[in-house]
Amino acid sequence: TRLFRGVYATAEVVLDHATWVAAARLILPEDACLTSLSALQHHGLDYGPVLPLRFTTRHQTRGPRPGLIVRHRSEVIEGGVDEPLDAFEEFCREATLLEAVAVGDRMIHCGLATPDDMLALRHSSVPAVRRAARLVRVGVESVKETHTRMAIVLAGLPTPSCNVDVTRDDGTFVARGDM
Repeated sequence: TRLFRGVYATAEVVLDHATWVAAARLILPEDACLTSLSALQHHGLDYGPVLPLRFTTRHQTRGPRPGLIVRHRSEVIEGGVDEPLDAFEEFCREATLLEAVAVGDRMIHCGLATPDDMLALRHSSVPAVRRAARLVRVGVESVKETHTRMAIVLAGLPTPSCNVDVTRDDGTFVARGDM
């Protein structure tokens, strides 16, 4: 199977995220850094498609390559993968508000970011990052919950609480409400 120009895999190779990244690194400059959604997936985020992979590099690269988005960056990132919050900022630059909030909610749920991290991002110099960070919430456990919550909030209604335990006065658990 052809993965990229000049890079092939045999049929028995599992084409997971790590395989695609390893294949891309064979044709990219040494300083190529995984960024945006691709970096978040590398860190364990379970959201979105694997392709296109997103990288940055200090070097000039050839024209467009199917399955890759490569942008210029002036500084080198140690380890070749953006940290989660840096990757989130990059993702916000290219994503819709709904996608950015869904990723932010998933980051909190998966432990890739804390509520304090999102509070700090509310002061970002990038408007898309500020707006998304203000809408990210703790307790959202699925992308569909984010979509429903955002439909409510963007319609001008109060922000609902998500996944709240309902208990009796004596503290006995009764149920758990999604919203």
